[in-house]
Amino acid sequence: ENCGRSHGLKEHLGGKPVPAMDSEVDASEDPLFDPRRYVHLDFALDANRINSRQQLDPVNQLERWYEDGVIQLSMPEVAHDEARHGNDVRRSRKVGGHLYSKTEARTSEQKAMLHQIEMILADGKLLDLNTQHDAQICFCAGMDREILVTADNGILKQKAPLAQMGIQVMSDHEAVELVRQEISRRDDLARVDRAVDLGIGHAKLMRDQ
Repeated sequence: ENCGRSHGLKEHLGGKPVPAMDSEVDASEDPLFDPRRYVHLDFALDANRINSRQQLDPVNQLERWYEDGVIQLSMPEVAHDEARHGNDVRRSRKVGGHLYSKTEARTSEQKAMLHQIEMILADGKLLDLNTQHDAQICFCAGMDREILVTADNGILKQKAPLAQMGIQVMSDHEAVELVRQEISRRDDLARVDRAVDLGIGHAKLMRDQ
């Protein structure tokens, strides 16, 4: 059971915002979605990566890939609310265009998972509200099988124990490098497929002559 993406607006390739559904979003249901471009990477942006002034080059690149249908981007609800309720009007306006995911630990297993994340991020210190928020962000990204992109050193330094729980976290630079690797792999496979198709076509042509 995932957190469930909710509310917000998702900018599709045609530039028209459409309301997000309460159930998990399937990119393949978008009529403008081209599966040949998608590299099967879904990212969740932390509030500290909201690129309101377009000065974060790696995030600029991630957003271009999202607009081109190469990746998926969303925000955990806690990060979305944190960014939206700040004093930066431009940041608040930009975050309003992001699809976001609700953070809800419903079952006993999910609550235990959230508590474990809190303990990892607290790192032996007293659990404060900021750490609880960070834990909810990591929890929701993990439940939605998204890679959390953050600049929070407290989260990044715990990437190894979080990864053992199935939660991937990385910096925006690491995310860009990962996407580039997957684009290269996608294009290599496409070239192999084209070569195979050409070979089959040539063999058929020879048989028909």
